[in-house]
Amino acid sequence: MREDWIEFGEVTVNFDGQRKPLSRIYRENFKGIYPYYGACEIIDYVKDFLFDGDYILIGEDGANLLSRSKPLSFIASGKFWVNNHAHVVKPISSINLKFINLQFNSIQINDFVTGTAQPKLNQNNLNKIPIIIAPLPEQRAIVAKIEQLFSELDNGIASFKTAQTQLEIYRQSVLKKAFEGESTTFLIKELGSIGKWSGGGTPSKNNIDFWENGNILWVSPKDMKTKIINDTIDKITENSIKKSSAKWIDKHSILIVVRSGIIRRTLPIAIAGRRLTVNQDMQCITPDTNLISEFLYWYLISEEKNIRQKCAKTGTTVDNINVSLLKKYPVPFFSIEEQKQIVQEIESRLSVCDKLAETIKAELDKAEALRQT
Repeated sequence: MREDWIEFGEVTVNFDGQRKPLSRIYRENFKGIYPYYGACEIIDYVKDFLFDGDYILIGEDGANLLSRSKPLSFIASGKFWVNNHAHVVKPISSINLKFINLQFNSIQINDFVTGTAQPKLNQNNLNKIPIIIAPLPEQRAIVAKIEQLFSELDNGIASFKTAQTQLEIYRQSVLKKAFEGESTTFLIKELGSIGKWSGGGTPSKNNIDFWENGNILWVSPKDMKTKIINDTIDKITENSIKKSSAKWIDKHSILIVVRSGIIRRTLPIAIAGRRLTVNQDMQCITPDTNLISEFLYWYLISEEKNIRQKCAKTGTTVDNINVSLLKKYPVPFFSIEEQKQIVQEIESRLSVCDKLAETIKAELDKAEALRQT
């Protein structure tokens, strides 16, 4: 250890002996206004407190000690309770609390963490971690500068998040305008009348012949994350199609999730990029020859919020779309040429949105990485 570094335990007072864990069942009858801290954050509120003041809490165990997806240490102020998964410390009088907290989050502690399945930073090892201490005026100056940089960083992050929101609003406006249409010749048809509908099924998991070395795509809600489905997590065999409820779905068919918890937030819709199969939580539409799959896809995407509101199945414990109502959902029907123009206009504008969204996400990731450093 360098001569200008000292051990953490030399400049802090440890209060771990005052911690007290409360079981979840006990806390159910002990609800209150005081924060109850675990290793990384507040996990509950209780009716009494163990500490009153400004302290630093440092995770004692858990994956975050190595992953650092959350800060290793954080300041807890006021009245609060701490369980036995976070160390509780205070710096001595010559040390600025914010300074030592910021420094602890900037250093590498892997060599002081024991265990891999359940990483742990015990008190003895915590006290041995080397840190560097500047004179108190310099500590305050460093904290002030870092807080200024964090403030600027937070303003930048807020601007990027505002841009994300505006971009999503623009995407919706592009879709809305596309299907309002200037043509006076389009018809309104029901979704159930514009193609062949098919459901799916799950081959028995107990039959190894249905799954082992399978190469046929079997789509379930967890695969519905892209516009075009060309691969799946699970695959089935040809034998399973012959002897189970699974059935072929043609390429270019529209795939819709009709039964999943995700329907509370969004309605996953995709296009089959190749011939495939689906599970029982899906409905598929193979459009008639006078309907372009991409046109139907974008229309349903533009209407997904309305579809969830109007076609939700009530009185069930699992989120469902009522397929009978879905089949009655209105769809504007344009000529093939007009459909092509609408799709081209949408995809041209949204491709720009996608590039901007990728740029914004990359900048937000950089900002978060910068904060961690």
